[in-house]
Amino acid sequence: MSGVTLPAPSGSIQQLQAALADDRSGPRELATIAARDPVLVGALTRIANSPAFYHQGSARSLVDVVARLGGTKTLAIAVSAAMKSALSGVDQRIADAVWERSAHVASRALHAARRSSQRQLADTAYFAALVHDAGICVLLRRTPAAAGGLR
Repeated sequence: MSGVTLPAPSGSIQQLQAALADDRSGPRELATIAARDPVLVGALTRIANSPAFYHQGSARSLVDVVARLGGTKTLAIAVSAAMKSALSGVDQRIADAVWERSAHVASRALHAARRSSQRQLADTAYFAALVHDAGICVLLRRTPAAAGGLR
């Protein structure tokens, strides 16, 4: 083993995955699951009301937020929020910069996919871009001295 331990997925993430696999689940069911995690609610609301999505107006409820983001992006944000909170021990400025960059890249990937002939891949592109740098925080947790080169 490398000595790097990834955080276990939270119950919320597992419940969101199960709901997404169920064709009968929609925004209301996903919002009910997300509502149990205040950190996740904040992250979802912040992103749904960000410039990438704000052109649709302000989301008024958690169901509106989840409907705006869609299931795949809701799950991606849940994974991102869980990893961010689980990776204590990493310089907060670096962790924040990694997540800010990831959110920016995810927004760009979403818009690029929406403009492409592969629109159906927009959610997948968003998810992949959002978590693409998560390994940086995991590695910095294992070897904090390497953070000096990132400051």
